[in-house]
Parts: sequence; structure tokens; C-alpha cells
Amino acid sequence: SFAQDDESGSGPLAECSSLTQNEKFQSVTSYSEALTSTSCRMSLSNVTLQYLRLLDADLRQEKYTVYIQLLKLHLNDWLSKKKINEEVYRVIISSQEKCLEDLKKQCKHDVSDTTNTSAYCNIMEIEKSEDEYVKQSLKNVNDFLHSLDNVRHCLLNKAQLPYNEVVNMVLAVSELMTWMDTILQDCQLFWAKVLQERLIHWKQQTKTIQSFQWLAEQESQCKLNAICDTMEYLMKHGQLRMEEKEVLSAELHKIFQDKTIFYNNECMRQAKDLIKKLKKQYVERASETKQIQGDERMVLLDKVNRQRMDAGAFLKDYHDLLEKQRKTISELDDEEDSRITESIGELWKNLYSAFSQTIEDLTKDIYHQILPKRTTLSLNECEHLRQQVKQSHLTNLEKIDNYRRQCLKLYQDSLVHEKQMWIEEQVLFANMQAHLIEREEKTIQRMILRLCGITDQAKEYLVQEYRLGLQAMLRQLGVRHLGLATLTDMRMSRKKSKLQDLKEKHSLDGIMPLWDTRKLQNEEFRFLKEEKQLENETQQVLSAFHVQLVTELQIAQQYLQSRLKDIAGQALIHHARMEAAKISYESKDDVKDKLADAVEESVYVTRDGVCTLVQIYYQQVKEIVEAYEQDKSKHEKTEKEMNECSQLMESKRMTEHLEKEILNMGKQLSNCDLFQRILLQQKMMIAVPDFYQCARLTSLQESTLSLRQKEAQLINKLKEAERVFQTRLAALARLTIPDFQESALSNRKEGRNITPLNSFETLGFRDGGITHKPLKEQMAHRHDQLNKPTLNNSHHTRTTRKKSL
Repeated sequence: SFAQDDESGSGPLAECSSLTQNEKFQSVTSYSEALTSTSCRMSLSNVTLQYLRLLDADLRQEKYTVYIQLLKLHLNDWLSKKKINEEVYRVIISSQEKCLEDLKKQCKHDVSDTTNTSAYCNIMEIEKSEDEYVKQSLKNVNDFLHSLDNVRHCLLNKAQLPYNEVVNMVLAVSELMTWMDTILQDCQLFWAKVLQERLIHWKQQTKTIQSFQWLAEQESQCKLNAICDTMEYLMKHGQLRMEEKEVLSAELHKIFQDKTIFYNNECMRQAKDLIKKLKKQYVERASETKQIQGDERMVLLDKVNRQRMDAGAFLKDYHDLLEKQRKTISELDDEEDSRITESIGELWKNLYSAFSQTIEDLTKDIYHQILPKRTTLSLNECEHLRQQVKQSHLTNLEKIDNYRRQCLKLYQDSLVHEKQMWIEEQVLFANMQAHLIEREEKTIQRMILRLCGITDQAKEYLVQEYRLGLQAMLRQLGVRHLGLATLTDMRMSRKKSKLQDLKEKHSLDGIMPLWDTRKLQNEEFRFLKEEKQLENETQQVLSAFHVQLVTELQIAQQYLQSRLKDIAGQALIHHARMEAAKISYESKDDVKDKLADAVEESVYVTRDGVCTLVQIYYQQVKEIVEAYEQDKSKHEKTEKEMNECSQLMESKRMTEHLEKEILNMGKQLSNCDLFQRILLQQKMMIAVPDFYQCARLTSLQESTLSLRQKEAQLINKLKEAERVFQTRLAALARLTIPDFQESALSNRKEGRNITPLNSFETLGFRDGGITHKPLKEQMAHRHDQLNKPTLNNSHHTRTTRKKSL
């Protein structure tokens, strides 16, 4: 009868509520409350999601506290050196605290979304809440990064500090916060493992405790079947009429069913009361412990403010303190878990013993009072029947308990498999993170190579800010990945429960040899089919969640790219302003004007002498420009030949490689060698575009640097030719250049508005480039002016000389 009951019903560890996505299940806030839940597996997974959010909020709070303290350390140092005043200090700290407080309020709102908002929930609601949470988390990271930008703007605009000092301070804070995010990510993974261990422990404990409830039901059913078999035997031998047997069977079914229901309800009621009592004691102890820990944190922060600790040392000490406190709370939780499981286990064992005694007393009354009155059997004969039933019942009960223990062992093995799958998934995600970081590092380095003109400090700041954002985003995506692993377990809960039932029925072979071979083969076939289907559906769910994770990763990259563009734009704007500030009216421009006035008034300067100097000067300029153009053309030709040669060599190398691979294809290769060869080919194909792009970028960079050097040489030669021309013109007028430099400086001190003559613009130079057409036109124009007929008018001669100059 046990085999028949087990064949039609559920096993001892069957999840009584294997739910679909739309079906509701009880929402609890702690692992211990799941003991009395009708859907323990779903409730436990939901509690894990809640704890993950609480862990994320705790780590975020630690990050914000460290960030504010790092700002205070740097600003206090500047305040003591009087680089900033107290007003600027107050404005920066208060604005940052307000910004972080707003972010923390949003975080608290997100955490409260999944902590007992309603008594019941379903998987779809939880998944929607998780989607919204990760989007808000990424937005919070982006807002936090912008708050650091606000500090930089405030120091530059309100405090009027030098740009380099501000960037160095922000860079130092950014480096420490990047280190902080790395530490928090490792810490997050460690506590996620602890949560996974607790989840597996509670799954095992929940099933172990609830198996006593199943055991009581089976004992009741087994006793009832034995009594019914006895009445069937008595009816066949004429000791009991069929009508009496049917009435008595119905009464006994009702009595045993009521006793079992009462036992189940009593177990749930007393377990809830006991858990509530123990949780109240735990909350009091945890509240006291957290109060002490809060005081410890305040003592450390006060010590940092008084002693002006090193920023890196403070970060390490504060994180070590919080990790110690988390371990203390975790140990307190473990003690509470052990106390609750032991108390509940002891309670259910006592209730089970009382239930067994009640069933035994009921059975004794049936054989000693009911059967003697309904049959012609004596009391001794009824006692003899009862002893036979009792002996048979003990044998069946032992088999049932062995079956229960074997089912627990199977369930424990399945939990070990789940843990292994979880570890493999985390390793896969860690590899994905490493690959992503490597790819992003290459991307940022390529971008830095393309950003020409900004300082090395600006480049370092750009890289560090991007790393800070990337590390923070990756930590949030790590939380998301952990949540998706839990959601996958919830999604597949129904299939896992069904497969667990089949495993339990399959384990009956050898323990309860009551099935025929054909039925056993059918159950084995069903088990293999369900196992394969579970594996396929799990992979489909994981693939769907991975696609979702990639989508959220793209959102994070959009935030980072937008921020990178802003920082790069600000760096370029600052560089342009710095370059513009360097442009000033040099004294030599005043010398030009003064020299032109002096030559105009000089009696030693003649038209022929000026024309000769001008022709020599323009001839030198022409030769310099032509030499530059020839050198530039030669350089471009060389570059083109080198590129063509490189392409031919690479094409030849690839052709030889393909020919070699074609020859190797004819050889017999093992599966391992073939797989390794395919992986090698994949890596080569992936690396080729990056290699070509890097090589091309390096070549362009070297070519650009070479052209800039040539342009610098051109400008220096033109400046030298101009200086020689001015020196010769001054010598022709019997003048010295220093005299005019002193006069020009005195004019500058008096505030005279002197318009400088830009010799490069006059010669046709624009922005470091050369336009030959304006140069030739000006040379031809000036040559025509110099060859005009001479007028015997001194004023006309002076005017012509001034125009020539």
C-alpha cells in the first residue's frame, strides 16, 4: 500500500507549490520564516534576493562614507594651508552630503520594493522589480560620478584654484575610489558566496524538518491501510459484514484524516510562535550589536579628522572595521539559524512522537473496543491481530524512514550540483568581466592616442575617471548577475521539483521492490526525459538572462561613453584656453612698428637698398617653402611605398598560412587537436583587426609627429629669415634693435595700444599651414610696386619705403 500511495502521490521532499510565473507564493523576510511557508523553495530564493539588495546598499553606504571622508581630508589640508576658505569648504561638503543623501534615499526605496510590500507575490513581479532596481543602480552610479565633477567645478570656479592642483586632487580621490570599488567587488563576491551557502543550508534544513510531516502522514496512512486490511480479512472469513466494514472504514478514514490535519496545523502554529519568539530575541541582540558597531565607526571617523590620517590608510582601516562588523553580524545570524533549526527540529520531533502515540492509542482502541463489539472475536484474538499489524507496521515504517533518508541524500546531492553550477556561472562572469575590462582598456588607450594636444595630466585624469566609472558599473552588474542566478533557480523551481519526484520514485528500486520491471523502465525513461528537458530549459533561461545582462551592460557603456565625451571635451576646452592665454603681443611686434617708423624717418635708407633687402628676404622665404614642400612630398611618397610593401608582405604571409592549413587538413587529427586548432584560428581572426588597427594608428601617429616636427622646423627657419631681414634693415638705417626694444617696452608700460604685425599672416601662413598662392601674389604685387618709376618727392619715397616694410 505504501508503494501504491507513493506512486500516485508526492514524495517526502516534493515542493507542494511548484509555481508558474503568474502564481502567487508567500513573501517572507528571513530564512527561518520559510520553514512555515507553503512554498519554501520560492520563499528562500526571494529572501536571498532581499539580502543581496541589503548587501548592495551596505556596500554603497560604505563607499559614500569613504568618499565624503576623503574629500574632507584633502579639503582640510587645503584649508590649513589657506588655499580655500571655510565657506568653500562648507559649500562643497554640504552639497556632496545632500547629493549622496538623495542617492541613499532612492536606494532605500529600491530595497523596500522587495521587502514584504505584500503578503504574496509572483515571479513576474519580482523580475520586474529586479529590472527596475538594476536600471536605478546604474543611474545612481552615473549620478555619483557627476557629483565628483561638481567638486572639481566648484574648486575651479569658486575657490579659483590652479587647474593642475584641482585635477591632481580629484585624480587622487578617483584613484582611491577605484581601489575602493575593487575591494567592494571582492567583498561582494565573498558575501554572495556566504549567502549561497546559507541558502543551500536552509534548503536542506527545511526539507529535513518538513520530511517529518510527510513521515507522519505516511505512518497514519500505513496504520489505516493495515486496519483496513484486517477488516477485509475478517469480512472474507465471515467475521464482519460488508456494510459494517464500509461504515467503519469511512469513520476511520475521517478520524485519521482529522488527526493528520490537526497535527499539521499544530506543527505550523507552534513553529510560527516559536520562530516569532526566537526572532524577537535575535532582533534585540542584533540591535544592541549594531549600536555598538555604529559607535565604533564614529570613533574611527573622529580619529581620522583629528589626526589627519593618510587617505589610503584610512580607506583600508575603515573597510577592515566594517568587514569585521559584517562577520560579527554573520556569526550572530549563524547562531540564530542554528538555534531556530534545532528548536524547530526538536519541536517537530516531539509533535511527531505525540502524533505516533496518538495513532497507536487510536489503533489500540479499535482492536480492543470496536472490533470485539462488531465481530465475534475475543479480546485475545483481537490483541493477536493487533500485534501482527504492529509488527508489519514497524517493518513498513522502517522502510518508509529509509526511503525518507535516501530522498534527503538525493536532495543534498542535487544541492551540491546547484552549488557547483553557481560557482561555474560566477567563474564565467568573472572571465567576462576580465575580457570586458581588457577591451575597454584598449578602447580608452586608442582614444587617448587620438586626443592630440592635451597634456599628459589630462590624459591620466581621463583614463582614471573612465576606470572609476567602469569599476563601479561592473560591481552593480555583479549584483545583477547574482540576482539573475537566483531568478533562474526560481524560474526552474517547478521543473526541479518534478524531477526530484521522479528521482525519489526511481530510488524505490531496491527499497520497496513492489513495482514491476515494465513500470520501472517507464519511470526511468520519464526521468531521463525530464532531466534532459530541465537542462535545455535551464540553458534557455540562462541565455535569455545573459542577453538581458548584455543589454544592461550596453546601458552602462552608454553612461560611461557619455561621461568620457564630457571629460574629453572639458579637457580639450581647457587646453584651448591655455593655448589662447599663451598668445600675447611680444616685444618683437612692437619692434617691427618702431623699426618701420625709424626707417621711414632715416636719411640713410634708399629705395634701392630696401628693394634689395626685400628681394633677398623673399627669395629666402621661397627657398625655405620649396624645400619644405619637397621634403613633405618625399615623406608622403615614402609612407605610401611602406604601406604598399606592408600590405603585400601581409597578403603573402596570409596566403602561405592558408596553404599550410589546407595541407594540414588532409592529415588525420584527433578531436582534441582539431578543437585546439579551431580555437587558435578563432583567436587569430579576432586579433587580426585589432592588430591592423593598432599598427595603422601607430603609423599615423608617427607620420603626424614627423610632419609636426617639419612644420616646427619650417616656422623656425622663417623666423630666422625674418630676424636677419630686420637686422639688415636696421643696419641700413644706422640703427640697433635694442634701442627699439626699449622704446617698445616703454610704450607697453604706458598703455599704448599697438597693433602687432603678424609676419606669418602677411606671408600667407594660416594655423601652421602654408598657402602658396597668397605668397606668390604678394611677392608679385610687391615686385610691381618696387619697380614703379621713382618720383623726386621725399614724402613719396618715405611712404613707399614704409609700405614695403
